[in-house]
Amino acid sequence: MAAEVPVYDVGAHAGFFTLLASRLAGDRGRVYALEACPDNVERLRRNVEANRALNVEVVALAASDRDGEAAFVMHESTLQGRLAGEMEHSAVTVRTTTIDTLVREGMTPPDVIKIDVEGAEGAVVRGAARTIAVHRPALLLEVHAREAGTEVADAMPCRYTFRDLATGIETGAPNRASHYLALPVVGPGRLG
Repeated sequence: MAAEVPVYDVGAHAGFFTLLASRLAGDRGRVYALEACPDNVERLRRNVEANRALNVEVVALAASDRDGEAAFVMHESTLQGRLAGEMEHSAVTVRTTTIDTLVREGMTPPDVIKIDVEGAEGAVVRGAARTIAVHRPALLLEVHAREAGTEVADAMPCRYTFRDLATGIETGAPNRASHYLALPVVGPGRLG
């Protein structure tokens, strides 16, 4: 691949998508794997090292809509840990940041952002609003509930189309729990 391809894997877990993106991006590409769960961060680092994925940087933070700290709800399955809701409490606290902060502090702006954050999709998009508006990355996202899809749509700073990967249907907003490919609308009528 001739040009650098920056990919952000938000909610990287143990690194399946991270390693796939690493291979596809090639030597000139860069993958930033964001993961908050301490156990998953260690698994992720081991997998990146075992696969000699030299173009991957592990970022042990939760992407959100604010910089600071937040309660993190652990789950029996390492696939389902998540930031706590306003009324939830947890013994585990994690550092949070926004994608806009990461870009402002020097991280290469993304061409692709994969988001799998167990219901906090809207917070990630709110925290990436400037980056999305300016750089128009493709988004691969898992929406965990209709309400989360509404939050994502409300947080988008510019027009995107969302293709439901299960049905192939294209919509203006994620309207059910599913996996979506979101691409910026270009041409006349483009917002932003």
